[in-house]
Amino acid sequence: MNFPGDINGPKFSEGDIVSFTLPEAELTMRLPVVADYKMTDRVSSVRDLTNIDTTNWEHFGDDGFCFSELAVQSWTYEDLDTHDNVADCLLIITILKHGKSESDSLFSLNSQTFREQQITWLAEDLSDEDRPGWPSKENDFFAQTIKGDILDGLQVQIETVKDAGRNFPDIYALFSLGKYFTVGIEYSLMSIHYPDRKNPYSEEFLQDLKFKLFDDFISHIQIEYTPETIALIEQRTKELNT
Repeated sequence: MNFPGDINGPKFSEGDIVSFTLPEAELTMRLPVVADYKMTDRVSSVRDLTNIDTTNWEHFGDDGFCFSELAVQSWTYEDLDTHDNVADCLLIITILKHGKSESDSLFSLNSQTFREQQITWLAEDLSDEDRPGWPSKENDFFAQTIKGDILDGLQVQIETVKDAGRNFPDIYALFSLGKYFTVGIEYSLMSIHYPDRKNPYSEEFLQDLKFKLFDDFISHIQIEYTPETIALIEQRTKELNT
């Protein structure tokens, strides 16, 4: 995408192509090149997760649910006219391994049950902010479908601990990678303010840019399921429709 105004920074279309192989799918995306924008750039060197040992992943409960980060990147966008940094961005990509009961339920092999289950978990895990226009279980966290060729993804808005006191939540997307894994993608864009001068871009402008940038990032994601997984997805859909 072309940046509006005089904004300059990493472009997803020029990012590095990175692929992760899982038991039932291959996940490919473009990660921004942030070397010239001073911030965090951690990308997992482990790209084949087919037989990954999850012992050192972060675990919750005793059913096998655990997760690990695939990438954590942060960068700034600047104004070419003033050379001021105008917004900080943070991208966190997490791989989540389902617990045994979750895998056995096959919830992630159907777009509708995947959406319903993820929203249920969000409602259980996130605090319910009583703020007008804020994502909550009452509005399904502003859930939107991300259309896919085989399975749809889910986009929501969330508040995390680091969001406390902020005026805008993060964007969070989830994609099924088969029976056993889900990938979660969290993206935030925060306006930068200086004590002696005003940011030339309004909060509303930058938040609109946040959604456009996220759409751009999502457009470069590809998920290729194995033939066996596609057959299971088709079977699961048929079962739910009968």
